Parts: sequence; C-alpha cells; structure tokens
Amino acid sequence: MAVFNKEGLFVTKKGKYQVDDLVTKLSFVSGTYLAEFLQSIGLTIPRKLRMNVLSKVLKEPVERTIEERKTLADEMGYKLTWFSKFTDTQLVNLLEWYKSTSLGNLYLTGFWRDFLDYIVVKGVSDSDIERLFIEADNSIKSNKRPLTLDFNKALNTVLYDENGEIDGVTQAQFRPVTYKATTLTELRGIGEKYNAPIPKRLKKNEMLQVILDKLKERNELTPDLEKKLKTQNIILLERFAKDHDIKVSTELKKEEIIEFILSNAEETK
Repeated sequence: MAVFNKEGLFVTKKGKYQVDDLVTKLSFVSGTYLAEFLQSIGLTIPRKLRMNVLSKVLKEPVERTIEERKTLADEMGYKLTWFSKFTDTQLVNLLEWYKSTSLGNLYLTGFWRDFLDYIVVKGVSDSDIERLFIEADNSIKSNKRPLTLDFNKALNTVLYDENGEIDGVTQAQFRPVTYKATTLTELRGIGEKYNAPIPKRLKKNEMLQVILDKLKERNELTPDLEKKLKTQNIILLERFAKDHDIKVSTELKKEEIIEFILSNAEETK
C-alpha cells in the first residue's frame, strides 16, 4: 500500500517519487480519465476536497480584487465579499472568471497533491496507483494540461456531498450565499448539476407539490387541507402560498428558485 515516508516521498512497491514532480505530471491527466479511473476502483471524492483547493488558490486573488473594487459599486465586488462562504459551483465558476492560466495550473497541481493524500488514506492498491502514474507519464508528453472547466465538469460525476449538504454546504448556508452572491444563470446551473432543472414557469401540479411538501415539513398538512388544495386553481394556490409564507409562484423569483432546488435535489429534498 502506498505511503508518504518520513522524507516526504511518495512510496509504492514500484519505487519512490518526489511529490512535486509527481503532481506536475499528474496535472496533465484529464478529468475524464480520472473519473473513469475512480469509477473502475469504486471510489468517490468528497466535494470539500475540491472546494478546499479552490479556496486556497483563489484567496489572494480575491483579496486583491476586493481591494481594487472597493471604491466601485459593482456587483462582482459585492459578490466576492461572500467568498469564504461560496459553494462548490461558485468556486469553480470563480476560477473561470479570472481567466488565469497560472491560477489554473496552481489549482490542478494543488488538487492532485490533496488527491494523493486521499488515496493513501483510502488504501488504494499500488497496482491501481501505478496505472494512474503510467497515464500521467503518457499525458505529460502532450505538453498540454486539461482546461480547468473541462476537468471540473468531468470530476462532478465522482464527487459526493456529506449528508444533508448540497454543493458542499448545509441548506442553512446555501440559502443566503446563493441569494446574495449568484446570478440566475448560475443558480440554474446548480439546478442542472443536482438533477433539479428549473422550469421557466411552474405548472399547477408542480406548484401544488411544492406547497404540499412544505406543509408536510411543517406538520401542517391534513387530509382535508390536501383535498381542498387539489381542487383549487393555480391563482388560488399562489394566493395560499403567499398567505402561508411558502416561497413559490408561477414565475419563479430568485428566492423561489433556491427553494425549488432544495425541494427537488436528491441530496436535500
């Protein structure tokens, strides 16, 4: 089983490797290959591993950007004040916003460094690790690292959230940071990511289901009330939702989109 020895070398049955050299080579491996590799050995990665790397890489650039924009009343400057609370999607998108090759390379090498720690902890076999290293040797010959956007998109298939979390944060954390610091396009992307695509308009049955689910959550749903709601038209349902502080309407507002995601994503519904 692979280990880090006291000299800080990565050691397998095949030999000893300098970690810096190793992560440089691995940073040329595509996200598609990594996802297929992990699936082949039945291993997934905690979403927070990626988030922690992104947070470390982006911390200084974000601080500089906030300083540069502090006299401007612009949306991005305000959004970045929420950086420490960003979800996985927000961090991934922020890396792309900077359009920086050097930041991208820092992210890729940082990710692989943390990934090596992870596979040691998980006890991945030496033979499987050697397969990965062979791919790294082959990939570096191209002298072209994968685009971070493509790498992260492929990685989505093998990341997992902790129980009760979505996009790397709790529901209580998700609501304010997405309301204050996402665009509608970004929110819709999160919905797609979690198999909760946001409809342009809610149909009657969709609105009814949101209301029923919320009433059940509050222990306020009775058989008679459910029967009554099912007979009402969409205008009356919308009025009922407003009167009972249930955030849903036919034309979804930002706050309602957030609740729709939380109500329909497998992780939180």
